[in-house]
Amino acid sequence: MSKGNFTCEKMIEICEKKLRDNPQLFYKESFIANEDYMSDNPNTYRSEVIAKVVNKNIEKLRSIRFITRQASYKVVNHNAEITLTNQEEKNLAKILLKQSKIKNGFDLIGAIEDYEVPLKNSNADIGIGKIDLLAINEADKVVYILELKKKDSKETMLRCVLEAYTYSKIVDKDKLFKDFNIPSDYKLLPAPLVFKDKFQYQQMAEADTKRSELKKLIKSLEIQIFYIEGPLDNGLYQIVK
Repeated sequence: MSKGNFTCEKMIEICEKKLRDNPQLFYKESFIANEDYMSDNPNTYRSEVIAKVVNKNIEKLRSIRFITRQASYKVVNHNAEITLTNQEEKNLAKILLKQSKIKNGFDLIGAIEDYEVPLKNSNADIGIGKIDLLAINEADKVVYILELKKKDSKETMLRCVLEAYTYSKIVDKDKLFKDFNIPSDYKLLPAPLVFKDKFQYQQMAEADTKRSELKKLIKSLEIQIFYIEGPLDNGLYQIVK
């Protein structure tokens, strides 16, 4: 990791403006995706400066308005057949969906119901992405919006957290639950799903010592974090905390 191009003061100024102007797409800013140290403070992570700004302006994120999708959130032709493409995360999502169906779900997140769940209502919703995986844990009465990252992803955990939370705000919860026949009393929670021992996991290992602002943000936004192990000797994946 190198010394970045931003001073702390400049980074704060940019973040405050982006959050104020368009909180819905804040997570997509390129400076959030990658990690660097600050140019004027080589011991401070860029993501920590950003997380501190978000913590101070948390209501900007909470003000994100949902988009009501007229079409169903449930895509009719989605299935767990694995047709390999050059999209590694999509392939992984389909593999996890297929395993979930064969093994009746995962202990922690429950059953994966779908992948790439659309959030747009129309082409006018520029920049709005898709939910990587939607899982329902009936035992805990929780629905998880899972933000999946491939094994070698170098995107920051901050980006994962902000993306998952943003999607949980953009989705019309009532319609989502209706489309997937989910009881109305279930809770909807955003959750990064990343590989154990890899980049995002290593960042979280520093949460108590070097990433206190990220840790604070995760708690404030009720973010759940899950880790993927595998493939194991049996070819399957498991999900752990």
